[in-house]
Amino acid sequence: MTLPADLSESILALNTSYVNGSGRIVDESTIRLDAEHGGRLSDDALKNLSRSGELRIEKKENVTLVIHPNFSVSVRQDSGTIEFRTRDGNLMASGLYPHIGHKFTMAEELRVARRPKKSDGEDDLQAPRSSIWRGTYLYPSELKAVEVSKTSEGARIRVAGTYPRIDSPRESLQGEFVMLISSKGIIDITYDYAPVNASGTLLEAGLSFVVPQHASELRWIGDGPFPGYPGKDALNEFGIYHMNRKDIRFQGNHTRVDLAALTNPSGGGMLLAGDAMNIAVENGLDATTLSHNALLSGRGNKGSDPELSVNAASVKRITGTFSVALLDSRWPAVLTKWLGPAGRAAVPFQPYYHSYDQ
Repeated sequence: MTLPADLSESILALNTSYVNGSGRIVDESTIRLDAEHGGRLSDDALKNLSRSGELRIEKKENVTLVIHPNFSVSVRQDSGTIEFRTRDGNLMASGLYPHIGHKFTMAEELRVARRPKKSDGEDDLQAPRSSIWRGTYLYPSELKAVEVSKTSEGARIRVAGTYPRIDSPRESLQGEFVMLISSKGIIDITYDYAPVNASGTLLEAGLSFVVPQHASELRWIGDGPFPGYPGKDALNEFGIYHMNRKDIRFQGNHTRVDLAALTNPSGGGMLLAGDAMNIAVENGLDATTLSHNALLSGRGNKGSDPELSVNAASVKRITGTFSVALLDSRWPAVLTKWLGPAGRAAVPFQPYYHSYDQ
C-alpha cells in the first residue's frame, strides 16, 4: 500500500476483516492510523476557519456584546446567558449551562421510580437504586461574576455562579466557564465546576449549548455511528459521520470526537473542535442541546444498574476544554474534504413512527 507524499490534510484509517477457516467474516474493525497526532484535525480545521477582524465591545442596558465582523457574542448581566449570532443577527446558539444529564430512558425512569421492597419475596426490580439528577442542564441561583474584558488577543468572558440541583436545591454545582474570543474568530472555552453537598448519580456532566432546531445536520469525525457509552460501544468504529435530526440514532453520546458540526441544511451553525472529545446531542421540541461531556455514566437496563455510574458525591471537579468556530455556508476546502459539501442534508433513518426513548 502506497500513501500519498503529503498527508497534512488526510484522515487515515485501516479497515480490517477477520475471517475464520470457512471463509466467513467473524469481525470487522477500523483502526485509526493518525491517532498519535492528537488534536491535529482540530488544529487544521481552526486554522482554515480563522477570519481576522477587529473586535469591539459594546454595552446595551443589561447586555454586553463582543462583536466580530462575522458574528457577535452577547452575555446578559442578570443571568449570565450567552448568545451567539450571525452578523445578520440570526441566533446560532445560546447557553452556556452546566450539563448534568439527559432525558431519562425508560430504564432510568424505572430506576428513580422504584420503591422499597415490602417483603423478601418481592421482585428486585422494585428495590430502590439511586437518585439520578434530573434535567439536561442547570440554571444559576446566584451569579458570582459576569465579566467581559478586552485582551491582547481579543476578548474574555467569564461567568461564575451557583447552579442548584432541580429536585434538591441544597445540592449544587459551583464554578465557572471562561470564553476567549480571538480576533481571528476562534472561541476557546474552558469550564470548571465542583459538586457541593452532592449525592446521587450524574448521567453526564459537562457544558451545554442550546441550538435552534433548524440546525438539523450533525457531522462528526470520531466513533460512530451509534450512540456510545461505557459498556455500550462495541459496534462503534472510527469514521466520518453525518446524521439528520430526525434519524433514530441522532440522539445520544459520541466518543473520541475531534470535530463535530451542528448546522442548518445550508451549512450555517457551530463547529466544536478538540482532542478526543465526548459530545452529546438531545432533541427538544424547538431546540437541540449540544453538550461537551467531561464525565459519562453507562446506560444499564430495566433490571440492573450501569456497570459504570458517576457518583456525584465522589466527583471533585467537572472540567473541560474545547474550541468553537461559527460556520456559514462558505466552508473552507479542508472542511468540505472531510465532512462533505456544506449544503448537503442527510437522509434520516426512520424505520418506525415512534421508538423507545426518542
